[in-house]
Amino acid sequence: MRTLRVQKIDFNDGKKVSELKEIIQKILYDRNYYYILSTDDLPTFQTIDRTPPRKKGWYIILNDGISLYSGKAKNLANRINKQADGIYDSTRSSDNKRNFIQKFIGKHIIKKPYVCVITEKKLCDKLGIRVLPDLDFNSIEKIIDIFRSEFKYLSYQEVPQIEPMF
Repeated sequence: MRTLRVQKIDFNDGKKVSELKEIIQKILYDRNYYYILSTDDLPTFQTIDRTPPRKKGWYIILNDGISLYSGKAKNLANRINKQADGIYDSTRSSDNKRNFIQKFIGKHIIKKPYVCVITEKKLCDKLGIRVLPDLDFNSIEKIIDIFRSEFKYLSYQEVPQIEPMF
């Protein structure tokens, strides 16, 4: 059987993957990593009252506790509060999932949008790793995406709307 390419985290080891999932779940229970998204019909995703950290990490867009999308970012604040990808490019052949989510938020089809972020620093601290190599950073995005329907998230009502202390 083929093995996955790894660096510091062995994603071929089922026990290590289970431990990683548990660490991610613990972070997902931290209220300070959730941000309400504006429901205004904007060309961008926009957080309300608070700005996500300007740090490297991963994010999960949610609608009232249901995971809609996950991604990674070199700067979470810039990626989340960014114009939907290519939405004004008339030459695009199709729209990606983020564009659909943004449009559905603006049209109030998605009524309770919010986002949860996981900073690389927070995850590395929990893993006892100083810095993640790019291969592992990209692999963690895949782990989050594959298992995002299994994770438990805070409800929309539990998301704080005041600036957290990092």
